[in-house]
Amino acid sequence: MKTLIFSRATHFTWLFCLALVGLLVGCQSDSQQIATLDSTDCKGNFDHYKLSPDVAMKYIAAYEAYLEQIEIDASSPGTPALRYPKFKSFSLPECELETIANEWEAGDKVWAAIGIKEEEPSLIFEIRHKNRGGNSYFNNGYPCPPLCDFVPPSFPEERSSNCSGDYSHLKLTDEDAEHRLSAYKSYLEHIKIAQKSPAKIALKTPKFESFKLPECELQTIVKEHGPGLTAFAILGIKGNEPTLIFKVRGTAKTDWVYYDFTNPCPSTCD
Repeated sequence: MKTLIFSRATHFTWLFCLALVGLLVGCQSDSQQIATLDSTDCKGNFDHYKLSPDVAMKYIAAYEAYLEQIEIDASSPGTPALRYPKFKSFSLPECELETIANEWEAGDKVWAAIGIKEEEPSLIFEIRHKNRGGNSYFNNGYPCPPLCDFVPPSFPEERSSNCSGDYSHLKLTDEDAEHRLSAYKSYLEHIKIAQKSPAKIALKTPKFESFKLPECELQTIVKEHGPGLTAFAILGIKGNEPTLIFKVRGTAKTDWVYYDFTNPCPSTCD
């Protein structure tokens, strides 16, 4: 009899434990699902994409120092012309980030890639659409050099307040985008980058092509700073890898805010 009672008690104890574990697993599963839904809808908290100004300037200064320490040999036959091979940053046209954010859908991936437009470096945003297929391309950034202190016209007094106009001119056809991107890739294949001795700042991937943006980074920027924001995409060095830093402020002329956590290609190309 005692054995029977003990076995029944043990049976109920195991059932209770299994139910409790199932409840905990279910709660964890629901929590993960909610987190995933929030992230794909860009409703979560993405403050971790921000950099402090001190850290951002450290990354940017490291890249500028790196540029001073390298020599670029573009004498190989067939090298595409690039007037400003030691480019540092790009000022982005009005409402470009807003337009890209509106084009984006949950599950899409966004890349910022280097191209060549009329012998000048060009920054091209590429959205790889997951559900509808195909890609969308956006361009018209202004490179530094030569335009290092350039802010796109009409800021801040006459700047668009809601980005509700037609910004289709910011989009590139697939053919134009591929032409500019392939020109830069061809340029990288032809050039030689030599580090002056002694090397103070090394770059693990000197021949980078593009940067993969983290999910919801552009949406976070637009949401925080509103339509008509001013934005720069600036190259930096984090550790020994290139990174792309967004320097942003809204029309209220508040302090600049910096965003990071882009992944370079190579090594993160997919």
